[in-house]
Amino acid sequence: MAAGAALVLLHAIGVPFFLPSFLGSAPFVTTPHSRVATAVRLLRTHALPRHRARVSQMDRGASQDTIGKLRNKSRKDTNGSLRNESCDENPPLPLAVDLGSGDGRIVRALAMSGWRADGYELNPLLVWWSRVRCLRLPLARFHCADLFRADLSQCTAAVVYGVPGIMSPLADKLHRELPPHALVLSHEFALPPPWALLTQEDSLRVYARTPPAPSAAVQ
Repeated sequence: MAAGAALVLLHAIGVPFFLPSFLGSAPFVTTPHSRVATAVRLLRTHALPRHRARVSQMDRGASQDTIGKLRNKSRKDTNGSLRNESCDENPPLPLAVDLGSGDGRIVRALAMSGWRADGYELNPLLVWWSRVRCLRLPLARFHCADLFRADLSQCTAAVVYGVPGIMSPLADKLHRELPPHALVLSHEFALPPPWALLTQEDSLRVYARTPPAPSAAVQ
């Protein structure tokens, strides 16, 4: 009886590791907590300034009329006195997308640090476990979907832990869909051009989009 229960338990524990092979995705590899902390620090150091600069640029591009309407709109309260009703929306939080989020620990760490964080994972058991662990973190979301179907249009940063066979098409997707200011944090594997290495710490690499070469002067 005990042996049977132990066998069932071993199967239950092993399913998340073997299921990706049947689903055609990369196998699940646990990310050490120390590396998760390093990943969050690298994104905070390199991606957050770019996000803030983009938000500031968007604010400067707004018309003075629009800014006035958002910041100085007033109305009378029930006592007849004027009350300033600021229509300012809080600056948008940075968004990170983890492509192949596994057990969700990177998404969880980012959400706890104040990021909006989305995880894409093909293994439904890992998605379920990730959601359970992040029940009290409204900034964390998980999608049971192929990473190539992820929406990257609003990203501040993308986190990837791919395998050599997918890095080239993944780099193309990142280049095609990420905003110009966004960065990519890659575990273990190098991204091919047009991505340029910005910094590296151990096996974590931060990539920025390669700026276009200046056009040759017309003779």
